[in-house]
Amino acid sequence: MLFLVGLDDYDSHFGGCTTYVAYRLINELSKEGIRVVPLPCLVRLNPYLPFKTRGNAAVKIIVSTNKYESARDLLDHIYSIVDRYRERRGKADPGLAVLSIDESYSDKAKTLYKVYRRAVSDIVVMDQIDRIRERLGIETRGGRGRTGAVACLGFVPDIDSTFELLVYGDPSLKKVIDINIEEIEHIDELFMLYTFANVDRENEQILLFPSGPDPVIYGVRGDSPLHVIFMSSIMYDKIGMGLEGWLLFRTNQATGAHLHYSDNRVRTFNPYRSILSIRRTSRTEDRHLVAYTEDYVHIFVYRHIGEPSKLIERNMGDIVEVWGGLRVKDGDYFIYVEGCRKLSERAVSIQNPRCPICGSSLKSLGRGKGFFCKKCKIKVFNVYRILRENVSGDNRLFSLPPISEFRHLMKPVSRIGIERFSHMFNDEDIPLWIL
Repeated sequence: MLFLVGLDDYDSHFGGCTTYVAYRLINELSKEGIRVVPLPCLVRLNPYLPFKTRGNAAVKIIVSTNKYESARDLLDHIYSIVDRYRERRGKADPGLAVLSIDESYSDKAKTLYKVYRRAVSDIVVMDQIDRIRERLGIETRGGRGRTGAVACLGFVPDIDSTFELLVYGDPSLKKVIDINIEEIEHIDELFMLYTFANVDRENEQILLFPSGPDPVIYGVRGDSPLHVIFMSSIMYDKIGMGLEGWLLFRTNQATGAHLHYSDNRVRTFNPYRSILSIRRTSRTEDRHLVAYTEDYVHIFVYRHIGEPSKLIERNMGDIVEVWGGLRVKDGDYFIYVEGCRKLSERAVSIQNPRCPICGSSLKSLGRGKGFFCKKCKIKVFNVYRILRENVSGDNRLFSLPPISEFRHLMKPVSRIGIERFSHMFNDEDIPLWIL
C-alpha cells in the first residue's frame, strides 16, 4: 500500500529541523525494509504568518509498505521514530499526518490541493484542518504543526518546482568550515546555469551555509537535480569531516507560489500584488521607505531591500506594480515589498533647491540640517526639494532585492522563463537522492 506522510513544526528558534527529522525517518524506515518513494517534497507555506517557524516548511513523503494495513498503524509507528528527533525547546508544536492512497484518493487529492494552495497564500486555521481531516480520513497526531502536515500533502509540482539538496551534520561544524568566497564563486560558475542562490556576488556573501542552530550544514538549490547533486558532492569532499549525509527534495522554493495562488484579497498576513500610483514618499527614523498611493493600500520598503526602495522613491507620480506581504500599520494597509516594476515613465523627479545668490544646485547637509552652496560657501535653511517634470524617466523597469534578502518562495530573475524545466526529470530515476 501507498501512504502520504506529512511532517511540520519539528524545529524552533533554538534548533532542530523538520527536514532533518524527515531524513532520519527515511533512514529508519529503509532499515526496516519500508520503501520511501523518491523524491520527498519540501513545501514552503505562507511566509507572512506571524506564528510560523523559521522557514515555515513542511515535508511530504510517500511510503510504500505492506507491513501496515491502516494509516493509524503507520502513524503510530512513524510517531515513535520522529518523536526521538523533535526539537523540545521553544514553541515547537510538531504535527504528523498520514493518509492511505486508495481507490477514492483522486477525489481526496483535489481537496488536498486546494488546502495546499490556501496554506501557501492565506491563513488556514486548525478548525478547518480538523474538518478536512475527518472528511478525508487523514490520521493526525500533535499540535499546531498538524496544519502544515495536512496542507503539504496536497503539494504537486503543477506549474513550477525546483530542487534542494540539504547536507546534515553536527551544528558545531558551521564554526570550523574554512572555505572562502573565491572557492565558492569558482564552483558556482561551473553550475550557475542549472543552480541558483548559492552566492550573492553583489554583497560578496556565501548563501550555501545557513547560520542557525539546526543540523543543516549547507544546501544547494537548482533546476536540475543532477547538477545540484554534482555541486553538493564537490562541497562534500571539500568539507570532508563530520558530515552525516544528505537528502534531495523537490520543492516549491523560488517559484513565487505564494503570489501565484494568492486571490489578492486585502487581508493582513497575506501575500499581495497590486498596481499603484505613487503619491508621496517619506523615510522613517530608521530610514525605511514609506510610500503613500492613490489607493487604500500603501507601500513599505525596508532600507536593506536596496533597489526596490530606490526605484519607488525616485519615481513619484509613476504607476508601479509591487508585490509582497500585507500588514496593518497605524490603521492602514501596507505592502511590505519583495519586489516591484515600473509600468509608466516617471512623471516627476525630486531635485535639490537652487542657491538664492548664484543659482547653483545646493548640496544637502543631512536630514534637518539644511543645504550648502559650494560656490558661495553659504548654508541655506527653510528651503525644500523641488518637483520637476521628467518625461524620460528611469529605464530600470524591474527591481528586486539582493539575492541574500530573498525569502524562500521568491523567484530569482534567473528562473524566469524556465519554470517547467524541472518537469523533465523523473523523480524515481534520480540517483543518490539520499546519502
